[in-house]
This record gives sequence, C-alpha cells and structure tokens, in this order.
Amino acid sequence: MLEKKFLKAIKDFALLKKGDSVLIAFSGGIDSTVLATLLLKLKNYLGIDRISLAHLNHSLRKEADEDQKFCETFAREKGLNIYTRKVDVRGYASKYSMSVEEAARKVRYSFLQEVAQKEGFTKITTGHHLSDLVETMLLWFVQGNRRGIKGFRAKEGKIIRPLYYMTKDEIYRYASEKKIKYVVDRSNFKTDILRNKIRHNIIPLLKQINPSLEKSMLYEALFLQIDDSFLEEKNKMFSQKFLNDSIKLDKILDIPEAILYRMLTDWIYRKTGVYPSYRKIWEILNILRKTGEKEISLTRNYQLVKSYSEIFIKKKEKTEGYFYKIKAGNEVHIRSWCYNKKLYI
Repeated sequence: MLEKKFLKAIKDFALLKKGDSVLIAFSGGIDSTVLATLLLKLKNYLGIDRISLAHLNHSLRKEADEDQKFCETFAREKGLNIYTRKVDVRGYASKYSMSVEEAARKVRYSFLQEVAQKEGFTKITTGHHLSDLVETMLLWFVQGNRRGIKGFRAKEGKIIRPLYYMTKDEIYRYASEKKIKYVVDRSNFKTDILRNKIRHNIIPLLKQINPSLEKSMLYEALFLQIDDSFLEEKNKMFSQKFLNDSIKLDKILDIPEAILYRMLTDWIYRKTGVYPSYRKIWEILNILRKTGEKEISLTRNYQLVKSYSEIFIKKKEKTEGYFYKIKAGNEVHIRSWCYNKKLYI
C-alpha cells in the first residue's frame, strides 16, 4: 500500500524521470530512512541512475554526532556515497538574528543545493509527508501567514517529496513491517515547541471532528496551490508594468484586489527590501480609493505616500531628539535629560 502511494505521488507530480540522479536529505530519522529504503528498492523500476545521501549535523543535540555515525553506517551498508557537514546552527542563528528552526532550514537547504550542484544530482529528495503538510498548514494558519496556508508542494524546482501522499502512521507501520532501523529525535516530543504542540495536542483533537483530516487538507492544499499559481502568474504580468518609483492610481484601481495586493507587496519589497505585513497591505488597499493625501509608515526608514493621483515610497526624514510613547501615570526615563518623569493628565 505504501509503495503504491509512493509511486502514485511520483507519477501524479512527475517527480522523477528515467536517468535522474537523486540526492537524499538524510537525517537518519524514520522519514528519511523509509524514503531511502523505498528509493533503493524501486531504483531499477524507476530508472534512477544514481542515489546518494547528504547529512547535515546541526550540532543542536548531544546525540547529533551519534546520529551522523548511524547515517554513515547506513550508507556503508547500502553501498551509497554520503556527504556530511557539521554546522553550529545556534551560532548561525545568533549571528543572523533568526530563529534556530529558520537557521537550521536555511543551512540545510543551502548544503543540499551546494552538493547537488557540485556533484551533478538532478533531484534532491526530502522526507516530508502528508502529516508534515497538515502541520505546516495549521502552523501558518494560527500565525496568520497567508503564504504558508497552502503548505509545501510535492515538487519545487529540483526538490521533490515522494512521501507526499503518506501519513506518519503509515510510515511507522511500514518501518515496523520491514524492520527498518532509524534514530529518534527526542526533541520532536517537546510540546513547548509550537510545531510539536500542533502535532501532539491540536491535530488529535481535530481528528476527533474529522477522522479524514489529512485527506481533506491534502485536497485543500492542492487547490490553494492551483489558485496561488494562477494569481502569482497574473501578478507577474501586471508587476512588469509598475517598476517605476511611483504608481498612478488610475492605472491600478481596476485591477482585482487579489492581484493588486500581491503586486503592491512585491513593489514595496523591491523598493525597501522588506515585505510589508498583511495589516500594512490592508491599510494601503483601504486608502487607495479615498480622497486626499495619506501617509503610511512601512518600516523604520520608509513610508508610503498617497497623493491625489499616485502612490510612491520615500525615505523618512531623520529627526533629532527622542520620542516616547507612554500612558498617563507611567514613568519614563528621559535619556537626554537623565531623569525620570511621571506623566499626569
């Protein structure tokens, strides 16, 4: 059953073709180990030319070095090449002011792309599965991120996800039936991590309401991805016309808002280097058809200005002194005068 789902995903999304060389993102966990087992078993059937492993040691857990040894042993036993690298992810996250999870993802995909390019692999496979897709969609939903609600795709450029149709429970059963050995990341069970809280606490409750949650959300993701692809393509067509420093209002007010807000988001990013929040974009949409002049602060350094006939972005003027936002009765330390002052109204 699992192998049929594996082959169906490959066929439905055109993930592999004859002669492909495949680099597996291999952590040694159950997902990547089952993925490697399936690819090795079906290598000749699929016409795969070459399979290798790539393991990134994130240095995040005390077991990380032992996990790397497991991966190297697995590769040796299966007669596979393995590319490894050890990275201080916490140090990287601190240096570039990002979360550890974000840093881990960034360095992992950078490593995979680097190896694939250097060694001539045509595809990079990851162990992401249907349960991961559901978690990702819910994670982005509760954080108010529209872009992430559609989840990840089965195929994104060179990266493919052949486990796309499989749930975590199915992967566990397959590993048990085939007696597949793998390492266990204990951090996946810590419910103080948001993704794990969704996995262990929220999803079981949702499945009491809809036992077919994974299947339902799979089709939701597929249709959201179709819609998003269409709208993004339309957005590109419109955006090519608006590369100037200002946008004439009479040129954009007839554009459907589903495309317009995407266009404005991209335009602001090109001008400022920062993606505006959804709240900011909503504010901008609301002022476009209003009369008079309006200004909206975009970042610390930029603001959007709406005149009677156009919108444009300008740098904020630097002002001397300090500004304090306080409530009545609160005490504030005024740095320029070096004393505390309580405000009474």
